[in-house]
Amino acid sequence: MDAISPNGLTLFDGVELKLFDRKLTPETIFGFLSRMDDWPRKDVKFDELFWPPTDVEIQKMLTPEALREWDFDIFRFNDITREHPLFWITMAVLHFYELPEKLQLDTNRLCRFVAMVEAGYNECIYHNGLHAADVTHALHCLLDCQDTWKNFSPEELFACILAAGIHDMGHPGMICFA
Repeated sequence: MDAISPNGLTLFDGVELKLFDRKLTPETIFGFLSRMDDWPRKDVKFDELFWPPTDVEIQKMLTPEALREWDFDIFRFNDITREHPLFWITMAVLHFYELPEKLQLDTNRLCRFVAMVEAGYNECIYHNGLHAADVTHALHCLLDCQDTWKNFSPEELFACILAAGIHDMGHPGMICFA
């Protein structure tokens, strides 16, 4: 059984985790998207994070051709995006597959949700938003190669892409095994 902090959060090696203490089903995620206007805006500069990007350098790195490159320079991208690589990669990949349109998602709410995911990452050496952006990009390369993505429904693609971005959210930066 996991230890619980005085704040009611799960503890991992004595560190409070920024995780939801319940399983995230697709219904729960879509429910979050529908309630994004009610989410706290602490530490998230929504005025800087919107779709589509207006910065020319970000636009260049998010072209379909650039996103197909396995050797995409995630560190340069991190610098260009002022340390918001997960937001921009996730939004670009979701739009690459036209998922906001296919799933009738409000782009502004989706932007807020992805920004909140990025804000949910702890500032640790490896299990951070940059790593999540790199994993999301790698997933995109695998899905795009040989049109693998065509084997998935829009809902499954959406879940895969969000899972890549969320997979280490709240990770305390400790080792993953006992």
